[in-house]
Amino acid sequence: MNYEDEITQHLLQFSQRHDAFYALDKIPEKKLQAVFQYYGVPTELSVFGLLDCTVFGSAKNGVALSIIGLHWRNADAKTGPYEYSWQQVRAALPHFVCQKYGLALEPDVTIDLAGSGVEPAELSEFLSQIAPLFCQLLGDAAADIDADTVANLLPLTLAMFAMDQGQIDEPLIDQAIQAVQHTTALPANTLFKTLSETLQHYLSLGQQSNALLKLEQARLLADWQALKPEQKALGLQVIRTLTPHGQVARSWQQALSQALQTH
Repeated sequence: MNYEDEITQHLLQFSQRHDAFYALDKIPEKKLQAVFQYYGVPTELSVFGLLDCTVFGSAKNGVALSIIGLHWRNADAKTGPYEYSWQQVRAALPHFVCQKYGLALEPDVTIDLAGSGVEPAELSEFLSQIAPLFCQLLGDAAADIDADTVANLLPLTLAMFAMDQGQIDEPLIDQAIQAVQHTTALPANTLFKTLSETLQHYLSLGQQSNALLKLEQARLLADWQALKPEQKALGLQVIRTLTPHGQVARSWQQALSQALQTH
């Protein structure tokens, strides 16, 4: 049994035990739209599971599962919505704390389960089963990317985000470094070297003309579009961690998100 089959099996089994959990194509369209509207989940992502934590079934609060991780919104909407990558979930598993009405992933990060009928211990066990499987699935997808793509495509993409009117957006560089460090399946030393070289190249292009950067963007988009859906999901996972400030970079993020659509 491969990782996809195991994930599907766990999703279906959990849905059979809990009426508030919907798996795969059994997620009602109205609830799915609530996920996109309230949970911060981009519409280009496929949602594999949904735990509705509302009393009347609106799904405005709950937990959604996608290829990149967990997305949830608590009844107290003053904070959130929240997103944890599967790598973050797996790392937090030993530190889960079952509370009366919720599951604490960290001291200040809790999934509110009131209204779902699911016990915190049950969700904890479920996540301990599927988080490693998703990480394995994503790891295999990363391994499928050839060395040239690993060494060039991701750092080129991150460097493009850092350009702001011919200058380098320094906070974006910090975000890019963290994104690379959290993508454990990729060789960080190679990526950082290529990122540094590419930033210098893009800085030179940007100071000449934004049109030159747009040509580079078009080439990168074509490279991303040629990848498999699982590999595109990896790219989406990385760019979702970035908050570009420049107009060129924001337009680039929008175009890249569309190129990485997994539907």
